[in-house]
Amino acid sequence: MAFREDRFQRLFAPAHGELYRRKRVPKGKCCYRTLFVPCAPLARAQRLLLSRCLNQMLGHSHPGVYGGRPQTSVYGNAQRHLGQKFVVTLDLRDFFPSVTVNHVVATLLRLPPVSLVRHVWLDQPTQGGRARVPQMHRYAWTQRAAVLVARLTTFRGRLPQGAPTSPAISNLVFARYDDRIATALPGFVYTRYVDDLTLSVSETAARDLGIRTAKQAQAVVVERVERALRRSGFMLHPDKTRVTAIEREHRITGLRVGADRVDVPRRVKRKAASLARDLRKLGLVDTARRRIGAEIHAATQARPWV
Repeated sequence: MAFREDRFQRLFAPAHGELYRRKRVPKGKCCYRTLFVPCAPLARAQRLLLSRCLNQMLGHSHPGVYGGRPQTSVYGNAQRHLGQKFVVTLDLRDFFPSVTVNHVVATLLRLPPVSLVRHVWLDQPTQGGRARVPQMHRYAWTQRAAVLVARLTTFRGRLPQGAPTSPAISNLVFARYDDRIATALPGFVYTRYVDDLTLSVSETAARDLGIRTAKQAQAVVVERVERALRRSGFMLHPDKTRVTAIEREHRITGLRVGADRVDVPRRVKRKAASLARDLRKLGLVDTARRRIGAEIHAATQARPWV
């Protein structure tokens, strides 16, 4: 990689200042999500680590993982559950902070060697000089390298929500639990989008498993997922478990999933149509001014101290 170890170490020197900045972003109508955003030098190092190393290692994550991986999306995640009889959605509580330094180090040391591009100087007789040439090298994970990466990607001993490397690292750490969950529920389709777990079962498979109602499906899924997560450091959020039957429209990672199609919610369509009308009628600048003004007015009405 183009970032030497001495440069990594300098990032953690006391003179470097604050490594992360706390940032609150709206989450729904009345809640906020706290992010820890890395400083510019640390963010550059993390993005380099992500593009040169971590993305190459994501082949070791579970095939049902759709978040934090290149060429995946909420649409692909939802599409896996088309036409299913019962759909159970669950949420992992405090997913990123549940991943500790020890999780990261232990996971990296379990992984096979990683192939990375290294630039070397070689003689170029035909060009009459030397040139830097990219070559592939395989590197085995050592304790020193694993600890260095863990320090680079964690904050106060845990994965920060807001760092570019956190989704990829969490996928590598959680891969063994993805496997456990999928194995514990044969006949179910299992996917995960970051901290959102979705398990669905067809009408035929549900009948074979003795599952007759949505409540039975939920009970089976929750019991087996909790068993798979035992002593892992990860927990389900008790207030965010949902189950739907095919008679009702499923909602998976914010999308509507029916018997044969995935669609966006109606409110999103209405909002997009309204925005398109305003853009045609008022233009970009006036539309932005009008909508931002409306957001500020709504915020000050709901929270006068803003």
